[in-house]
Amino acid sequence: MKNIFKRFSPVTLAVVLCFSTMLIYFMSYMDIENIQYPLTEDISTYDPYVQQFDAFMKGQLHIDCEPSEELLALDNPYNPDERGELEFLWDRALFNGKYYSYFGIAPIITVMLPFYLISGMLPSALLVQFVYIGIFSIVFPKLLMLIMDRYSKKVHWGFKVLLTYVAYLTSFNLLYGRGNNPFYYIACTAAIAFLTLFAYMFFKGIFEEEHKKRCIYFVFAGLMYALCIHSRINVAFMAVFFVVPPIIFKVILEKQKIKEKFSSNLVSSSVLVGALVYNQARFDSPFEFGTTYQLTVADVSEYELKISEFDDAIKYYYESTFITSDEHGRNVLKNTDKKTVDRYIYIEEYFGLYTVPYLMAGFLIIFMLFNKKINKGYKITLLSTLAGGFIVAWIDFCLGGVIFRYLADISTEAAVCAVLGTLYLLELSYGIQNKKIANLLRVAIVGIVVISLFDIWQIMTVHSINLFDFRDNSIIGRFI
Repeated sequence: MKNIFKRFSPVTLAVVLCFSTMLIYFMSYMDIENIQYPLTEDISTYDPYVQQFDAFMKGQLHIDCEPSEELLALDNPYNPDERGELEFLWDRALFNGKYYSYFGIAPIITVMLPFYLISGMLPSALLVQFVYIGIFSIVFPKLLMLIMDRYSKKVHWGFKVLLTYVAYLTSFNLLYGRGNNPFYYIACTAAIAFLTLFAYMFFKGIFEEEHKKRCIYFVFAGLMYALCIHSRINVAFMAVFFVVPPIIFKVILEKQKIKEKFSSNLVSSSVLVGALVYNQARFDSPFEFGTTYQLTVADVSEYELKISEFDDAIKYYYESTFITSDEHGRNVLKNTDKKTVDRYIYIEEYFGLYTVPYLMAGFLIIFMLFNKKINKGYKITLLSTLAGGFIVAWIDFCLGGVIFRYLADISTEAAVCAVLGTLYLLELSYGIQNKKIANLLRVAIVGIVVISLFDIWQIMTVHSINLFDFRDNSIIGRFI
């Protein structure tokens, strides 16, 4: 057994563990049916990514489907009460008499277009999902091991692999991959994949001593960040909280060459300018991504940021737990009415991150502030990331509401905070002279991890109208 482990580095073991879990979890009987192109059905029957791909192929930005005259004649077509029973493209943007997709175009240009050029077909939404989750399953463990090896020399590699695996599961990216109407979840899984690639390239650049290599890492990091924005901007916004402090401490304040400072922004800036031009061409405003013109459950333009809703945001995104079982004995996600707020808000099938107690270990980061031996930039980065999760949860709640897939905006960073907080506690245990107390502390940590893994398993196998049924569609599910 020892010889087997010697053949693989801890990083390789972490990657194999995460990637094999993904393969087993999604090893299913669900048929992945790719799509013929040119399209054989009415354009209105396809998801927004296919509709947008079709629009691009036809040399236009709007979806090739005309809104009805009755819809266009309404004073406020975004008000569901006014729309009544009129037929329209659900959850698309309506602007200047045309339908548009407000979903980001990164999945189109990074997966759908290459797949089409190779095969002459369009990939199914599930296949696109699996591509991005596969990327995450490889890059995320490499990222975490990179950071842990940088900031912890005492903790045994076995602990690091275990913490990496728990963080991988508590990112809940596998859960998002089970989403019914998969196009909603493509935005989440694509953004998380590009965010992880961005973070890996960014921190590789931060830790790299050689100037040329550092610049290359920063250039690719900028590209990945731009693609993250073009997948789901909420996820990209969360990245600001853990990126700005290292930029300030490592790039701006340190004496770096001027080329090095600009290399991190070169590609991302050019792509972001392209995004602003794209928005201007569609919605006559560079900063309008189309969400204002959504045809959905409410008039989104009426939503606003309200401090009074911060406590509700924390309740739904962090504190709440899911119902343990329904009348059939299945674990189900919690659902509630909308009487808790003073306006319509999207509250459907949710659970709070602290359903998994291990994620509360992120608060250990606060104690690092009092440790003078820890680098100031590292402490501020972690604290900023922890605080950023609560801020983004509040913004998401005010501007949309909550459903479990919105956790994608913060769950990965919350998992990383918990891992690094636990790593700090483990690091301290090696300084405890009483070996029995030190070992008890480590055993307690492992115990919390095991309990949390059970909670994660419950969530990962949960039943929901918004998820593919795990029992019916997966090999593992057939044995539970």
